[in-house]
Amino acid sequence: MILKARSTTGLRAMEWSTIEWAYAAFLATTLLGVLFGLNVWRAMATLKVYVIGFVGFEVARRAARDLGRKALLWGPVLFMIITAAMLGVRVLQLGVPGFKSVLLRTYVTHLPWGTSNFVAAVQVLCMPALALLIRLTSARSAGRWFAVLAMVGTLGSMLITSSRGGFVLSTIYLATLSYRLRRSLPLALLVGGAFVVGVVATPFGQAMLTRFTNNQNLDSIVFRARIWQAAWERGATHLPFGVGIGQGVLQADRLQIMDPHDFLLTLFSENGPLTVVAWLVVLITLWRRAGRLGDSPDDSAASRALRATLMLSFFNCLFEPTFSSNLYFLLFWWILGIIEAMKGAVRRAAKTAQPATT
Repeated sequence: MILKARSTTGLRAMEWSTIEWAYAAFLATTLLGVLFGLNVWRAMATLKVYVIGFVGFEVARRAARDLGRKALLWGPVLFMIITAAMLGVRVLQLGVPGFKSVLLRTYVTHLPWGTSNFVAAVQVLCMPALALLIRLTSARSAGRWFAVLAMVGTLGSMLITSSRGGFVLSTIYLATLSYRLRRSLPLALLVGGAFVVGVVATPFGQAMLTRFTNNQNLDSIVFRARIWQAAWERGATHLPFGVGIGQGVLQADRLQIMDPHDFLLTLFSENGPLTVVAWLVVLITLWRRAGRLGDSPDDSAASRALRATLMLSFFNCLFEPTFSSNLYFLLFWWILGIIEAMKGAVRRAAKTAQPATT
């Protein structure tokens, strides 16, 4: 990317966008925590996650401008198809009855890169990208129906994970999507209907519903409330810069080695309130960027997908350890880079760069 920019515009002509400035400020605030850390290697490992994630954003947005959004979106979609297939094969191999899926959900959903709630969180993250791909493909093409089947498979496999957070977020997103896609009401009803049937008429769906009614399954809510309180106490007792980036597992306090299950509390406890504000500025900048995408008719669907991705990931990170994972963090920025690529802006820039003729 640097060589291409150097050969076309020159390094002096390169300018950072508001997103890049906002993210640079976020990284700068995390560097302050390195000074107070106990283990430099852990600090650099966490910083690596933040840097590599944004590099993925820069690569994806440029690739989407050159190759088109639709070509790049097939990557996350194929990832979801493979994930759904792996979960289905694992269920068949283990032979676990559907009504026992809740008790053994971590065992049933054990994939090489995650289990249960984390798998569901990744699936929820990819849903707006999947919906955007469906929108970008022609109505009667094989690609459209393949993408629809991928959405149905993703929703079905989410029932296997028995994740309450993923279930609630995906249900809200589907309801909102059905309301917006009034022109594609049959398609929205097909996907939504398949999801409802999966919940009501399958053992895995009924087991999912027990996650909201069984008192034993509600213990995790109490557990999260306690670790949130412990994470807040850790940050409040180490103001203004926290315990240091990546140093949370080395602390001898109430939280000990447990993840706060809330990314804002992770940033607050390890880096202080300044980093929390810097991260929120990054999200707000992306939200405003999505609004500018909506000004172009060609990018209106991408604008909605970008904001949906931001909303789903933000609410999910409030009760699950999502952004703390290298996989989730990179996938988040990769998807945003694909969707954020402004085709209209590229065309206007190319038109402006053309020499004037007389």
